[in-house]
Amino acid sequence: MLDGLFFGMSHGCTLMITVDCGISSVKEIAEARGRGVDVIVTDHHEPTMHLPPACAILNPKLKESSYPNRELTGVGVAFKLAHAITNHLISQGDMSTRKIDLKKFLDLVALGTISDMGSLLGENRILVRYGLRQLRKTRRIGLTKLFEVCEVNTSTISPLDIAAKVAPRLNSLGRIADPNKGVELLLILDEQGAEKLAGELEFNNVERQKIERKDSEDIDVYLCKHPEVLRNKGIALQSKKWHPGIIPIITARIARQYNRPTVII
Repeated sequence: MLDGLFFGMSHGCTLMITVDCGISSVKEIAEARGRGVDVIVTDHHEPTMHLPPACAILNPKLKESSYPNRELTGVGVAFKLAHAITNHLISQGDMSTRKIDLKKFLDLVALGTISDMGSLLGENRILVRYGLRQLRKTRRIGLTKLFEVCEVNTSTISPLDIAAKVAPRLNSLGRIADPNKGVELLLILDEQGAEKLAGELEFNNVERQKIERKDSEDIDVYLCKHPEVLRNKGIALQSKKWHPGIIPIITARIARQYNRPTVII
């Protein structure tokens, strides 16, 4: 977060809005405020006892929150902020309803909600339902090229298609490569560039699968050779050989497989 703060300040930024993060970034946000940068936190992760000194915190899991949907994902919280700001500007006469149509962003809301494994109930279900309608007629060339790589039929795209095919490819960048490429793909307007980026995502996803298989096999072999580890109430493993971007996936699998808390570093 501090890298983003310093980058923003070097470009005259005086307001930072976080998306899907920040609820535990007490020191970083205090640093930002101390340097004259206002911060609005939008997040959906469980807050700790110590909240960051932000100008405002939007999180449905806050203890004092009366918002009815605790399961709103990070992208959902950010979308609700955009919705509220838009409504305020329209009510004040500062913006015409013809100038902005938030419905055209619901494709990204659906993509983010499913990719973040949000429960498809209540408000999440509504956002995804209407977001899928937008995805089926998307004009985002980056998504179109990604769907081609994933062999997804745009006209019939479903939550399963996103969860099983699209999300893993987008997430692979953050695990083993440059996550900024994913953002670039969603925003790109150039068809040739979009095709190249979609190809990079496919390549990185294949590499991620190879690394995951190798590290998983390594951990399984270790557990077979050291059965005493499984006699504990929790599992704790450590190795410099395992890729840090892949560890969360393997940790979740081991925890499910052996039905106990698992930490891998």
